[in-house]
Amino acid sequence: MTKYLLINEMNCTDPTKEKEFNDWLNTVHLPDIMETKEYRRVTRYELVQGAEGKGKYITVSEIETDDFPALTAAHNNRLAKKKDLGHDTNLIKGVPGGRGLYKQIFEIRQK
Repeated sequence: MTKYLLINEMNCTDPTKEKEFNDWLNTVHLPDIMETKEYRRVTRYELVQGAEGKGKYITVSEIETDDFPALTAAHNNRLAKKKDLGHDTNLIKGVPGGRGLYKQIFEIRQK
C-alpha cells in the first residue's frame, strides 16, 4: 500500500466565527473524511509562529491506497452528497498554494 500525506492550509473566512469553524471541522468534516477507510489518521494544527500569508490552521491526513485517483473520486462524491444535506463549507478559506499531496518515499523508525 502506498502512503501519502495530504496537507491543507486554511483560514476561517469570518474571525467572529472561529469557534464555529473549528467545531465544524472537528465534529462534522473530519469525521466525514474518516469514513473513507484509506484515511488512516487526520490531525489538525494551529500556527503559533510564522510568516504572513500562511494559513492559521493545517490539516494533515495520512492516507494509504494503491489507487489515489479512485480514492479521490469516491471521497469527493460522498462529500458532495453530504454537502447537499446541509454541511456548510463557507467558513473555510484555502490559502493559495496551501495544499499539497506527498507520497512517502522513505521511513525510519525508533527501534
